[in-house]
Amino acid sequence: MADNNEMIMSVDGHELAKTDADYATPTAIAKHTLKALEELEEKYDQLDRRFNELEHNQQLKPYQNSLLEKERRRRVVAICGGYNAAAYQNRAIATQVFKAIMKEYRRKFGVASYQETKLNQFDKAAQFYQHWQPDFELQEVIDAANDYGSEI
Repeated sequence: MADNNEMIMSVDGHELAKTDADYATPTAIAKHTLKALEELEEKYDQLDRRFNELEHNQQLKPYQNSLLEKERRRRVVAICGGYNAAAYQNRAIATQVFKAIMKEYRRKFGVASYQETKLNQFDKAAQFYQHWQPDFELQEVIDAANDYGSEI
């Protein structure tokens, strides 16, 4: 005859004894297994939430910061009319354009600098720089500088 402490099944650390008739039935085993699966699902959901939170709060990698900085500079040069354009060569105007693009970026993304941008916003940040346009007044200053520079 089998020993009274002989185990017939272990489900997620919960052992069922052969002598325990209440737990040895197929229905009891199924209920126990279902409970163990529900506990595992809850643990999985907790880990998934933690992972998503970490992913959401993670900042950009250094190379991504560098790419955004290049996009910003590229856009400012293009808005000013190129490296040789009078508006870009005029440091006061170029600085004004750099300040305007960063001011709007900080407002839109809720950061103090592009380096604080969240990882999940990298694509939006790059698109922001690629499509940014100065306001009407700043565009007039740029156009006036470039028109004046082309007359000389």
